[in-house]
Amino acid sequence: MKRRSALFVSLGLVASVLTTGSSSQAAPVLARQPLCVAVPGGVSGDVAVVNITNTNASGSGYGALRSSDARSVPSRAAADQFSSVNFAPGSPNPNLAFVTIGSDGRFCYDSDGGSSNVILDLAATIPAGNIDNREPDRLVDTRTPTPTSTPTSVIGQGVSLVPSETEVGRYRTIVTGGFCLVRRLSSPLDRSEDRIEQLAWPEGEQAIIDIASSDVAFRNDSDCGQWLPIGGTPSALRPSNPFPFGDLLVGIDVQPGTYRTTVPVGGFCLVQRLSGFGGSRTEVIDQQAFSEGESGFIEIEATDVGFHNDSDCGTWSRV
Repeated sequence: MKRRSALFVSLGLVASVLTTGSSSQAAPVLARQPLCVAVPGGVSGDVAVVNITNTNASGSGYGALRSSDARSVPSRAAADQFSSVNFAPGSPNPNLAFVTIGSDGRFCYDSDGGSSNVILDLAATIPAGNIDNREPDRLVDTRTPTPTSTPTSVIGQGVSLVPSETEVGRYRTIVTGGFCLVRRLSSPLDRSEDRIEQLAWPEGEQAIIDIASSDVAFRNDSDCGQWLPIGGTPSALRPSNPFPFGDLLVGIDVQPGTYRTTVPVGGFCLVQRLSGFGGSRTEVIDQQAFSEGESGFIEIEATDVGFHNDSDCGTWSRV
């Protein structure tokens, strides 16, 4: 079958595939919350040419376009991250980007830093055979090196100030005590009104936490063990299991795919697919629960940032 030729859409016929300030999507895009959209007539492997505009930004940040089959950009190691557009409060600064369409006919917009309304305009679709598309590789950067979102220090016990004492970024620990309780805070006083999010994990589970640039302080329980900056090495916890219990990074601790388990006697299994580890309910993409004796299935997608797996779930096997 002859493949269709590339169709370049003129500026007067640009199609808006998403406007997050519109009535159909009337909410800003928050950091580390993937936004995936379908390309009208899109074919897997073809390349969409998209104009990105960010408005009403709450702070400085970046956006990145990727295939829906690729891993979330902010969850990657610093050396593997890239940006398709940069934004800050004030006048918009649009940018044109190329992105490969995924197997489901979609591409995804990732962001980190401030929130913003996003306008994605489809300018053209190019057949895969007519272009050698790739994710950006940085060739030159003449700026003075600045700290990345990957922290270099460990977290102390009790309440610490962000970012002077606890750096912004993603951390993990294995809970060594009886019960690990942490809080992201808007004030070091740790009053009820100061608590942005509160998270807890039982002994033996792996815990992951995102500390945001908007946080003022962080409270760390002594039972949590030692929080360390996230690295690219998979967890060594319970190597006999396809993946450990607790919080997991998709693509590092657990690979995308379909898994099955039978909940053991006395167990109640709760699993969550996550777009981040800040503890917000908005980061829960999907949630499932299985009772004692039930056979449960889950599908972890490549676009997921994280996955939470209860210790009561038993042993998962890939289907």
